[in-house]
Amino acid sequence: MLCYTASIGDDENSLSEGKSRSFRAHLPHPHFTQLLDYWCGKRGESIPRKAEIDPLDIPALLPFIQIHARQADGRYLCRLSGTAIVEALAMETTGQYLDDILPAHHLKSRTTILDRCLKRQLPSFYSGRLAMPGREFLPFHRLVLPLRSNEEKADFALTFSMVDLLTDERMDSTPPAGILQRIDAKPQDLIVRKLTPVVS
Repeated sequence: MLCYTASIGDDENSLSEGKSRSFRAHLPHPHFTQLLDYWCGKRGESIPRKAEIDPLDIPALLPFIQIHARQADGRYLCRLSGTAIVEALAMETTGQYLDDILPAHHLKSRTTILDRCLKRQLPSFYSGRLAMPGREFLPFHRLVLPLRSNEEKADFALTFSMVDLLTDERMDSTPPAGILQRIDAKPQDLIVRKLTPVVS
């Protein structure tokens, strides 16, 4: 598991490796762990299919969830955006491409994280400040989980984000729209824990 820090607009090649600790130890709220455990519980010999994610299983988490579909040309289309995300971004992103929403100088770092997650078929977590114009002052934490349609290859990214709900003293030094840290899970981080009910 690697821990990275990056400044505004940095890409994967300029991320610097930092001290590592367990993937779960970086998750800042029980809801992140609950969703990770749910995803792990659906994971068999391959990552879960998108159809296996049942909204009725995780009602309290739905407002914080987005699902992006990776298109054949490499673009990401937002297929679902929860109400808490819409409120935080001050716009509805469902049905929009990521490159139509994010400024070009921030798009590469975000798509690099999604691409890496889908390629490795393992979760990632990153935090920093939003790249949405006019919302750059808001801190966020985001868990990225790969999903597949019916193929073995991952082609959906399920993200769980909390925006401006959690504080982190390190955020004070994070530049606007910057990424404070990024961590990638390893297979040994994905031990299935006993599932706890997710209540609203």
